[in-house]
Amino acid sequence: MQTVEATASECRSCGACCSFSPEWPRFSLESYADLDRIPRAYVDDDRGRMQCSGNRCLALVGDVGISTACAIYAVRPDVCKACLPGDESCRMARRHFNLSPTVAHASVAEAEYASMSKMTAIDHKGYRIEVSPVGRGWRASIFSPDSTSPWPDSPVNLEKSSAEEIVAEAKRIIEIHLGPRIL
Repeated sequence: MQTVEATASECRSCGACCSFSPEWPRFSLESYADLDRIPRAYVDDDRGRMQCSGNRCLALVGDVGISTACAIYAVRPDVCKACLPGDESCRMARRHFNLSPTVAHASVAEAEYASMSKMTAIDHKGYRIEVSPVGRGWRASIFSPDSTSPWPDSPVNLEKSSAEEIVAEAKRIIEIHLGPRIL
């Protein structure tokens, strides 16, 4: 059985989730009081997310895949807390950096998330919507045709919700993006 210490050690030697995409550290359900606890140098108020340099969160210290730490771990936002060792988000980020699966992938995390960590891809008018569980809710990443980067306004709901609700929200965002049609 995977210990908490081993899982924490794997996270400290990884950091892939914090440097995979500038869209991942978007704020979602944080209260203003929670956001006020984060030092301003790490907050990108204009984009509603953590401040990033390229794809990397500025709060990440160290070298990805070797040794990392979060400079604001105690006050990190909900989106950071939702990425768990061995879940789909963790696996996707590790694959991006060509990092091997963690011990958590083959043990406790796999068993706990096997039934709910399956990413589902849906086509909507040529746009790809990738739906995956995150925390107690869902993330829907919207991709333009032939794109490998998700839209910054892809919906995330970290609280209890159904996959259908997050897909409907993603479709609504696509419809707004497409604009009105003249017949």
